Amino acid sequence: MRINHFKYASLYVVAMIIIFVTVSCNSGKKSYSAALLLGHTEQSAFVESIIRYAGHLPPRADHQTKHLPEYDDFYKNLASRHSLQYLYIDTEDTHYFLLTRPAPSLYDKETAIGGIVRYNGIDGIIYYEEVFRTWKMEKQELLRKSEMLFDLMVKGEDLTPYYPENSGDEEYIEFPNDFTRFDPDTRIWISDLFIPSRDIH
Repeated sequence: MRINHFKYASLYVVAMIIIFVTVSCNSGKKSYSAALLLGHTEQSAFVESIIRYAGHLPPRADHQTKHLPEYDDFYKNLASRHSLQYLYIDTEDTHYFLLTRPAPSLYDKETAIGGIVRYNGIDGIIYYEEVFRTWKMEKQELLRKSEMLFDLMVKGEDLTPYYPENSGDEEYIEFPNDFTRFDPDTRIWISDLFIPSRDIH
């Protein structure tokens, strides 16, 4: 299905130039901070471009209808509740991202989503995958752990030691786990313990 939310594409061209110039001029440790690489408008545009996959469904919508223009306002408001914390674009134009958002909690906690997205100028998103979603945590703990997980993801290293089955008493990744996985073809989480239509958010 063609996605109609890529009027922001020119912003990514500018952003990529900024990123490559920044990296080439900095021989020190790479920073993944989105705030150092993109302005506020570019960050918001990036989040809005993927929010229909990263966010939950509107009332009465499903995964086939959620791209309809009638849900634009819903998703624009939802995107404003997400923050782009980390971003890395490799030489093949693969975007590695990490979003955070408030989590339902009696305390001030957030969760993070780490993933991969690729674009082209005609069809918009041509690949989307969520590599992990974290447990809800206090913000500073979340940023510390998610930066480490993000770095491992960018480097293509194994994240399974941080899955809930393997991390012991320390919480890192909630999904995927032994019975939950992300399907890049349908761009949704699939769980063996829930009916297929139930969303994981």
